[in-house]
Formats: sequence, C-alpha cells, structure tokens
Amino acid sequence: MLYFCIGYKFAEESTLNWWENSRIFIIKKRSCYLRFAIPALCWELAQLQDTYILQGDYDLKVMRQEFYINRQKAFINHLINQLARHQFLKIACLLEKKTMLGAYSLLKVIESELQGYVSATRGRVVLNS
Repeated sequence: MLYFCIGYKFAEESTLNWWENSRIFIIKKRSCYLRFAIPALCWELAQLQDTYILQGDYDLKVMRQEFYINRQKAFINHLINQLARHQFLKIACLLEKKTMLGAYSLLKVIESELQGYVSATRGRVVLNS
C-alpha cells in the first residue's frame, strides 16, 4: 500500500522565489510523512506482525513483559518437572510389570508342578482303591 502526500498550494512565483518554494515543499512533505504516512505504515506493519504499537510508559511495558516472561518460564519449569515425574513413574511401572510377569511365570510353573503332583496323587488313589 502506498501513501502519498499531495494537495499543497504554494505561493505564486512572483511573491516567493524558487528557494523558498523548495524549502517549504520539503518541510511540508516531511510534515506530511511524519503526520500521515509513517504512522500509517507503522500501524500496517504492526498489524502484519500481529503486535501492538508501544505507546505510553516504555519501562512499565518492559517490566510487564518481563513479568509475563518469568511466569512463562516458571510454567515451563513446572511442565518439565511434571514430564520428569511422568517418565520416572513410567519407568517404575515398566519395572513393576517386569517383576509381575516374572512372578506370574513362576506361579504358572508352580501351578504346572502342582497339577503334576495332583494327577500323580489321583493316579495313586485310583490304584489303591
């Protein structure tokens, strides 16, 4: 988007000389840029960057931004600690699962041994009867 500053009426050549006209033109052009074109371009740039133009107490805005950044850092640290706890619990659960599977396999072996003893005992009971 282009911004133009036009519409200045200058004094007639007979009343002012060329130097004064060019000086007035430069001053008015600069004034036009400062009042219209530059703020409009800054606002458009801010819209494109999705930010606001800083106005007012700059130090207060910097302190507020630092406050929010510190809160974000604290929240990130909280998330990191939570992730570490989660991973620790995940490892503990995997170790517990491994232990439980080992105990389960031992119980299966014991069950099969006991089934063997039961079948042997039943065989002897049938023979003795």
